[in-house]
Amino acid sequence: MQRVFLKNLVWLQLLNWLVKPLWILGIEREMQMRLGDVWYGQYGVLFNLGLLFAVLLDAGLNTYIAKEIASSGRLIHAKRILLLRLYLGVLYVVLVGIVGWYFSLTLDLLAWVVLNQVLASIVMLLRAVLQGGQRFVSDSWLSVTDRLGALITCSLFLVFLPELFVMNSGIRLFLLAQFVGYAGALLLGCILVFWNKNPLGVIKSHTILSNDSIPTIDNSALAIDNFSPVTNQSQKESYRHWLQKIAWFALMAFSMSVFTRIDIQMIRSLSPENRVFLGGDNGFYQVGLYAKGYRLLDAALIFSTLLSTQLLPQFTGRIALKKDNTRLIWMGFRLVIWVGFGAALAAWFFDIPLMQLMYHKASNSADEIRTTSEIFKVLMIAFIPMATVHVFGTYLTAAGHVRWLATLALICVGLNVVFNAIEIPLFGALGAAAGCLLTQLIFALACIVKTQRSLGFVWNKSHYKTLIFMVFIGLLSFVLVGNGLGLKSINGLVISIAMYSVLAGYLLFYQETTDWYQKRRQITS
Repeated sequence: MQRVFLKNLVWLQLLNWLVKPLWILGIEREMQMRLGDVWYGQYGVLFNLGLLFAVLLDAGLNTYIAKEIASSGRLIHAKRILLLRLYLGVLYVVLVGIVGWYFSLTLDLLAWVVLNQVLASIVMLLRAVLQGGQRFVSDSWLSVTDRLGALITCSLFLVFLPELFVMNSGIRLFLLAQFVGYAGALLLGCILVFWNKNPLGVIKSHTILSNDSIPTIDNSALAIDNFSPVTNQSQKESYRHWLQKIAWFALMAFSMSVFTRIDIQMIRSLSPENRVFLGGDNGFYQVGLYAKGYRLLDAALIFSTLLSTQLLPQFTGRIALKKDNTRLIWMGFRLVIWVGFGAALAAWFFDIPLMQLMYHKASNSADEIRTTSEIFKVLMIAFIPMATVHVFGTYLTAAGHVRWLATLALICVGLNVVFNAIEIPLFGALGAAAGCLLTQLIFALACIVKTQRSLGFVWNKSHYKTLIFMVFIGLLSFVLVGNGLGLKSINGLVISIAMYSVLAGYLLFYQETTDWYQKRRQITS
């Protein structure tokens, strides 16, 4: 079971790690160095405003679609979903336009952001259908198409039109490249989902965790009679019940969106005006510093986000078949804690060398490097609880605890806003990073406790021992290389990561490694 799961996970991760880091660490980093922190900060404000309200384009429907297909093999209420998405799309465009006009943002650039988010939301809907049907290979290819197209387009712009990558024109070209990527992904997504003898009933769900099958999607799930208007009382009650069910998915999606995206807007509005820097608006400047520290976290989140997209249909299918998820949860948690703790240690011990390596051409002073490094350290520690939520929060979603998750997310949003309102005026972007760490930690711990209380996962002594030994191995690896051998440069980072990855990986996956080795011996003997 776990071997096949890991095989699919490796394929999904491999494709994404071949493409998305090039975009985040290559193209986005190059754009920030060319535009400067202030202009890139303006782009960051526009982009995050689009993302902040992009929940209206989803409203939790993607999670609902994937969960419904994975659990029953059917996607009912197809017309209702499509109509609701259309109405929400119109609301999204109007709302973002009003907010952008009110805050005197550059509306033509904001229009490109809105268009890209609309295209991205359609691609995510198509991916939800593929994920629910457990067509992970198709989903893997679709997941990288947008960034691959944008990467190629932006690279061509940088080669042939480098003089245009300044101020507004640079932001406009950057957004145009993203549009090309999303348009290409939309085309591929439509082909994968609809190019079939059985349009819309294309997905044949099958679990990759065992030989047990999940019911397939048939035409009746999406047939024309499901598109008929709501006329009688029973249909109205059914429709009302469906909207109530969807509402909690929407509230959860909205809360999580605000939870993770409101930092940028608050940094822009609340940053201290008396900070001294080389020109420009201090709010945009602080956003630029935050973006520098956040960039590697954004890359790291690729791993846990992709893992969660694979876990959701697996959890849902196994819950529908009344199977235990303990081993799968423990497998997912070991994966994210292995990567997350290693990333946090790398940021803590080698923060300045990493920031110097990435931004040596763009930074104005040693003080700026130190400030960016502090933000980076705090955010990378936050990666541990964020990745943990991608396992335990995904299980709770599959188990139907959406109302609880939405309520928890709203509470954390409130805590985050209050903390940021106090800390950002004092410490700027660093205060926002601290607020991110605090609220993500609360959210992750609550998800772990809720999962245990719902009997989804029960901790035992072996779990605690494994984690304690992993922490010891990690600290030993980085302290020995950084302090013992005195290697505080990038070379030391590479050696530390190699030691930690091998030793901690063997500890965490000893049983799987042993089973694989024994099977290999049986095959070769």
